[in-house]
Amino acid sequence: MIIIKQTKFSKAIMHQPAIMIGLMIGLFALLVISPQEAFAQSADGQEKTRLANHIESWIGLGMVALSFATAFLLNATRPKARTLGVFLAALICLSLAFTIFWLGSLGALDNVRPPFSLMDKLKPDLMRIWLVILAVAGFYLLFFAIRQMKRGGNFLKIKNHNENTHYGRVSRWLHWSIAILILGLIPMGIFASMIPESVWYRHSYYVVHKSIGLTVLMLIVVRLWWNHKSPRPAADADLAIWEKVISKTTHFLLYFVMIGFPVSGFMLSTYAGKSSYFYFWDLPLLWEADRDSIKPFAMAHKLVLPIVFYLLFVAHIAGVLKHAFIDKRPKTIQRMVG
Repeated sequence: MIIIKQTKFSKAIMHQPAIMIGLMIGLFALLVISPQEAFAQSADGQEKTRLANHIESWIGLGMVALSFATAFLLNATRPKARTLGVFLAALICLSLAFTIFWLGSLGALDNVRPPFSLMDKLKPDLMRIWLVILAVAGFYLLFFAIRQMKRGGNFLKIKNHNENTHYGRVSRWLHWSIAILILGLIPMGIFASMIPESVWYRHSYYVVHKSIGLTVLMLIVVRLWWNHKSPRPAADADLAIWEKVISKTTHFLLYFVMIGFPVSGFMLSTYAGKSSYFYFWDLPLLWEADRDSIKPFAMAHKLVLPIVFYLLFVAHIAGVLKHAFIDKRPKTIQRMVG
């Protein structure tokens, strides 16, 4: 038996999940990143251009790193660090809202691919709705951060694992990392299917979108494993039975949708003969293109899952607002924040 003596440094690393997972991702990147050709050949024989020095991959990694840092700061011990996390969350929302506004001002929300379904026709309006949602969320978080900065706060003392009354640091970090990434992926996904084939940045845009989608899938698998290793807190005893049933059902469906999006997207791309990407990697096609097999995955990815997600998203936000302002149950929300 080999006994490894832990130093203070190694103990500190092991007790900081964000650092530990960041090191794992960095090690994985060093192992798999290799120089590639400037062009990747797709199954249909068309050349797909990568930007110089894999700029699109670095952009995607930067977005993921920002979400990781924001989630880490939102659950930091010191109140000033948590305030900085709220500022970053506000910045992310406002940046996404400004990007949609900028695209609209350039006419990119109107000069789109020919619509194939009713859902495609609604996408320009969906983008504008997301602009409003993100702008409202961003300004609210900015106001909350300023108020939090003036009031100060208490040191957050939580353990890494989940406890009976609240979530631990690992669950909180995973929750907010996934939430921030999905907040960006949804409008990104809507716009991805609107970009005309001839636009120069279309391929690079898909590299970023698909890479982050696979990252979210990996994080969800980690979170499901962590929920098994460290069971979630029991439901709030003050909740009615119907509220507990709805809460449990909503969480189950959210996991189903969050897994369904990247899986159906991967299947859709592969059956269409198009590669998926993981930052610097062009993932190999695992089977031949089959146009007849595309339909169920296209229906799931472009219609069924988005509708279910929007319903769950509204239900989730409504539940949080109900607990905060109607039921006056701050402890229910504080299980995941504060």
